[in-house]
Amino acid sequence: MTFSALLGLTLLLVLLLLWLASCCWRLRRELEQNLAAAQRFRILWQHLPDVITELDRDGRILDVNHLLSGFVMDDVVGQPSVDFLPADQVDSFLQCLHSAFRDHTPQSYEITLRDQNNRISYLKNQLIPVMVSCELQSLLVISTDITEQKLARDLLTTEKEQAEEANIAKSRFLASMSHEIRTPMTGLLGMVSLLEQTPLTSEQMGFVRIIQSSSEHLLTIVNDILDISKIDADKLTIEEENFNIREMIDSLVAMMSAKAREKHLSLQFFVEDAVPQYLIGDAVRIRQILMNYLTNALKFTEEGHVLLRLVVIRRQFSQVQLRFSVEDSGIGIAADRAMHLFDEYSVAHGRLSTLVGGTGLGLSICRRLAALMHGKVGVISSPGLGSNFWLDLNLTVAACDLPAGMAEASTGNRSADIWVCDDVQINRALLVSVVRRLGLSIREFSIAQDMFDALQVSQPDILVVPYSLFSRDQQQLRERLSNTHTRLALTTTDSVTVPEAEWLALGVKAFWDWPISQEHLQQLLLRLLDGANQGQLITRFGRRAGEHLTAGNELKGIRILLAEDNLVNQKVATQMLVRLGCEVTVACNGQEAVDLYQKKQFDLVLMDCHMPVMDGLEATRQIRSSAQQQIPVIALSADVMAEQKVACMQAGMNGYLSKPIRLDELRQALCGFLRPDQSALP
Repeated sequence: MTFSALLGLTLLLVLLLLWLASCCWRLRRELEQNLAAAQRFRILWQHLPDVITELDRDGRILDVNHLLSGFVMDDVVGQPSVDFLPADQVDSFLQCLHSAFRDHTPQSYEITLRDQNNRISYLKNQLIPVMVSCELQSLLVISTDITEQKLARDLLTTEKEQAEEANIAKSRFLASMSHEIRTPMTGLLGMVSLLEQTPLTSEQMGFVRIIQSSSEHLLTIVNDILDISKIDADKLTIEEENFNIREMIDSLVAMMSAKAREKHLSLQFFVEDAVPQYLIGDAVRIRQILMNYLTNALKFTEEGHVLLRLVVIRRQFSQVQLRFSVEDSGIGIAADRAMHLFDEYSVAHGRLSTLVGGTGLGLSICRRLAALMHGKVGVISSPGLGSNFWLDLNLTVAACDLPAGMAEASTGNRSADIWVCDDVQINRALLVSVVRRLGLSIREFSIAQDMFDALQVSQPDILVVPYSLFSRDQQQLRERLSNTHTRLALTTTDSVTVPEAEWLALGVKAFWDWPISQEHLQQLLLRLLDGANQGQLITRFGRRAGEHLTAGNELKGIRILLAEDNLVNQKVATQMLVRLGCEVTVACNGQEAVDLYQKKQFDLVLMDCHMPVMDGLEATRQIRSSAQQQIPVIALSADVMAEQKVACMQAGMNGYLSKPIRLDELRQALCGFLRPDQSALP
């Protein structure tokens, strides 16, 4: 072998040795890194808070990071995992184990363990397949101790159930208290209403009205507390029924007008022409919110006006967004305090609390009722400038709603000039809107002398003035209108009782009291323009000034079976029915009512729900099971919970009257079943 060949071989061996040394160094470094990683993994494995168990395909234990007390690794490794589970937990574990191996997807389940000290532990187990080269190598079972969370969740569930039970008990208690309070309130308010219709001195009438207003205030507090209870218990349901929005507002304002007259305030309402007449919604709850707004406005307004306004914000197909607002010229409130008015039990203004007091629940109930109807409430107010409380609601237009054109009357081709003189701007504004809707011209005056000056130059077809101006300047007014074609109409916000003949003798052709709806005002103007009723005073139908509710002959001779166990309420209901012209037979309990029904002929039954011997529900069922002719049965109950009303309907009752009962409500209910054609009369 030559030297060069030997040298080459030597160099080759050296290079080979160097390469082998490099490989060994790299292998050693990788081994050290792997050992370090394995050591870190083992440390991590041993210090993980969860118990991790590795199982083979047969469910035997390959490794575990934490051992139970009293066990060593040799006692565990290679053993079937089911040997360490309670017998009642084995089936659920095996089902999850087989699913994980079969589907190669993670599974989870919970198990309950009990140690030697009878302490219970709850474990949440996650089974995770370990795949190597697309083959299932083993299964990791990660067990997390959820005992604290489980106990906390169970405690929370228990506390929630206890709270719900307490809430139900509270609702039952409040309903019971409401019933117990309403029962004597029925006698109190009923007797007051009957006493009010007897001859009394002015001082006695003042006493009666104080008793009535105090009783109504107490009843309002009871109703507010009961409403809050029903809302909290999620038992207040929103009804979806057709209703006439204009009739609802008209009746509401008419009911509140007496309070406005007492304080010499101008109460008026305005409904925009674009507002549909028939809507679908809960008219009772809408009315409740507006009544609360109006009540507050009348309380806090000493002079000026209160205006209820309804306008359309947006309309899209059969949906319409409406804004109800109640504006007043009262004391007002600062903006930063006004935002808290709708909070429960809050009194945002010290003066408000001094003047009115109360539970502080009224506006809170309004907010929560609006939320149940998916609406909003709010207020715009400034101290000394009055307040504007609003309610926004999205309602559905009823299919029976009439097109706007059908609601409008026509004056034909005639032209007429109408003047109005009134120092109350909202009265003039309403009249102006109605006259312009009719396509007629109108001229308005806020000062009487300006009107008298204008009358020297020309005369209108119709002149509308307030009664106060007429009584003050009657002579001058009659001189200006003598020998003219002008027809004089008087208005008032107070109760005025003047015989019709005297009005006609004084040259007055029409008379109405504020507030009045646009529809009624429009009909009055058309009748004035028509001139057909020359010898008759034109007034609003059924709403003459100073007219008191009196019973007509529509219920005379009607035979009523009254089932009522409370002696005071018996007397009140009997006196009311007698005043309506009815013939009354009284039963003291349900059994007596059933016996009397089988012996005598009656036209209608008024049935109290809570009576001894036999309650009203069972008595109604027995009456309905009788072979005799079925007659209307109306429930009389101081229980105003929805469940009671449903129970009455299911028992076979036809109607429901909540105590305390008013004479007008009783008459309307009776006429509704016995004289349907007269039930709407006032």
